[in-house]
Order: sequence, then C-alpha cells, then structure tokens
Amino acid sequence: SVIKRTQRKQIAHRYLKPQFTNDSIADVWDPSKSAKQNLSIIGLAHDPNHSITHGNPNNILETKPEMTNDPCEMFVIPQSDSLRGGDINMRRRALPQLEVDQKYASKCLIKHGANYKEMSRDIKTNNKQLTPAQLKKMCSRFILLDADQRVAPLPASIQN
Repeated sequence: SVIKRTQRKQIAHRYLKPQFTNDSIADVWDPSKSAKQNLSIIGLAHDPNHSITHGNPNNILETKPEMTNDPCEMFVIPQSDSLRGGDINMRRRALPQLEVDQKYASKCLIKHGANYKEMSRDIKTNNKQLTPAQLKKMCSRFILLDADQRVAPLPASIQN
C-alpha cells in the first residue's frame, strides 16, 4: 500500500471530469468532445479575447460603434489660478519644511553653527541621531526658506 514516487506524479496528472453546478450545461456536455467544441455548442466562447478580435464577422461584439469627433468631457481641469486656492498642497507650498524639522534644525544650528560633523555627535541636540549628510540637507533647506515660511529663528551666525 506504499505509493512510489512515480505513481504520485501519475495520480496528480490524472484526468478529472468537469463538475457542473448548472444542470442544463451538464445535460448538453459531451465528454467525448473537447472543451472548445462543447462550449461552442452551448454558445459560449472558449477564449473570450480571441473571439472578440478574430471571431465571426457577424458577431455582435465585433461590430464597432460609430466614432464621433466630439471629445467627451471626462473630468474638469481647473484653471491655473484656481489651483492656488485652499487645496491640500497649499500648506506644503506655504511651509516646504515641517515646523518640527525647522525647530530641530534651528536648535542644532544655534548650538554648533555649520559644523555638521560636530552636530551629529551631539546626542542632546541631535536626539534623532541624524548623520552629518542628513543634518546638512535639513539645515540647508531651513536656511533657504523665506522669512514668511520660517517658523523657528535663524541664528545670526548663519544669516548672510
């Protein structure tokens, strides 16, 4: 009663009878014919994609509707002036850097100036433990902000 490895493969690839939930299809299905022939007898397509593009020219699905040159309006495209209204990205335009990041960069710049290596080693001010490259990027963004965009004070040693 031990099944050999070769017998396992044969069992797995054995032909299975089709099981139908619809009795009318089960009555019409002929097991001696292929699935394609049986489906065509029932009136169904064996490969729906193939039947639409390469099928019978009398097929209703194949007839194309008349094309019109009138463009259909799918969505409203706002004018450029209305984009500057109260949309979600307005806050991002007003504050390109988060207030928390501005305060963090300001605190680090006040204590260490432009020395990013020393800034990264200071655990008290750099509690996020950012690398010198990350600190340089954050601080340079903070320095480039306009006065109306800046929330935290810019140190006098950095101002030009």
